[in-house]
Amino acid sequence: MNPNKKMMTLARAIIVVLAIFAFPILSAHGGEPDRPPVFQRAPERVPNQYIVTLRDDRVQPGNVPGIAEEMRTAVHGRIIATFQHGLRGFAIEAPEQAIKGLLRDPRVSAIEENAIGHASFESETYPDNDDTWWNLDRIDQKTMVTATGKSYGWTTTGAPVDVYVVDTGIYSLHPEFWPGQVTSGVDFGGDGYPPTNPCGILNTMNGSHGTAVASVIGGQTVGVARDVRLIPVKVFACGQQYAPFYIQLNLIGGVWAMDWILAQAQTSGRRSVVNMSFYYETDETCVDGNGVTYNCAGALDYNIMKLLQANVVVVASANNQSQNRCVDTPTRYAQTPARAGYGGIYDVPSDLTKRLVITVGGTNIIDERYTCPYSTCGSNDAGSNFGPCVDIYAPADRVQVAHFASPWYRDRTNQAVASGTSFAAPIVSGIAARLLQKYPTKNVREIWDLIRNTASTLPVNFDADGNAANDRLAFISKFN
Repeated sequence: MNPNKKMMTLARAIIVVLAIFAFPILSAHGGEPDRPPVFQRAPERVPNQYIVTLRDDRVQPGNVPGIAEEMRTAVHGRIIATFQHGLRGFAIEAPEQAIKGLLRDPRVSAIEENAIGHASFESETYPDNDDTWWNLDRIDQKTMVTATGKSYGWTTTGAPVDVYVVDTGIYSLHPEFWPGQVTSGVDFGGDGYPPTNPCGILNTMNGSHGTAVASVIGGQTVGVARDVRLIPVKVFACGQQYAPFYIQLNLIGGVWAMDWILAQAQTSGRRSVVNMSFYYETDETCVDGNGVTYNCAGALDYNIMKLLQANVVVVASANNQSQNRCVDTPTRYAQTPARAGYGGIYDVPSDLTKRLVITVGGTNIIDERYTCPYSTCGSNDAGSNFGPCVDIYAPADRVQVAHFASPWYRDRTNQAVASGTSFAAPIVSGIAARLLQKYPTKNVREIWDLIRNTASTLPVNFDADGNAANDRLAFISKFN
């Protein structure tokens, strides 16, 4: 081949690779030379706790701990965590007036308030034999589930794939998991309970949401991909409350978790999926040092972008307010990580871009958008969210799971039926794991293309109000 033509061919190949993996560095955290540092509020803030993002172009990863200590001394604060693998920065507890002084430091890109997050489930009931297993039966066929005696078939099992379950931890001794399937994991919840026995012997609802989510991904009777390796990344703190809105995490733990996962995935070289069945209310507004206000993404979005660049598949629940929570409106905030779905559009400097998180909404047994009766869920949780960032739907109503209730009214080894997009997302995570087993060299965009192009088609206007952004329902062939 002519040397010049060979070089041109190589250049085109490089451009293709960059087009797939080069995401714009979002304005709040990119260290752009012409953008002053910004301060970002949180709708559900944790007082006096902040994430300080350092500029990529001025700080090397190995220098982060030293710079964090220097800045901590300046503001008389307490370092909570440092981040080096994706976002370069640290979490700190300090008075707001002092912390804002760091905006004058040329190494600082952004300061973001810590925030409270929530799990994306709504209800749990005893199994109903008429509907048991419908969720698995629905995803390996192209038509609605209409008969009892549900079945689910598979060829692949996700055997070489790691799935990081960013949640409340996973009860590793539950019989839904084979010995060794659940690794030791890591705890960013800060409550002292290990990730493999969340909330200790009580194993309350707050501890076992992750067990239920993990079972949908890789459980031996209720799971989609039954040989995946499940890695509990615990970001929720345990408590004794039983209502869904009490299951809380904080933004620092989520950012810390993404930083850790990135390092693990890069070190192991194994194909990986991250499942996030939770959300934060997100104020997309940033104010820079000149008082200019504009839309931005936060620290969690930045680290998720880094995971995607590292070829890690990221799946998120659409959440359960029966609303469009893809963007801010005058009456409600957007939700992250759901807003980073393939259809989610962000206002960033000189560009509008689509993101590569797979955001999953929920359906019921008759292929309608999942809704939850007021008597079960209350006024704040009414069913699957929708909107342009919701990429695909999966069963979310009465999904068979490893139980996540208290032991004094149900044996810990039982299954239960649970509802919410918390359980739609892991169905798609399991599908992604099986596809990664069959196509180990495909990148995150190609895996999404496989999921999208093979999906079943829901009825036109299937949610009955015209709000659904797409009509795709997750599908995985028995021969995949």
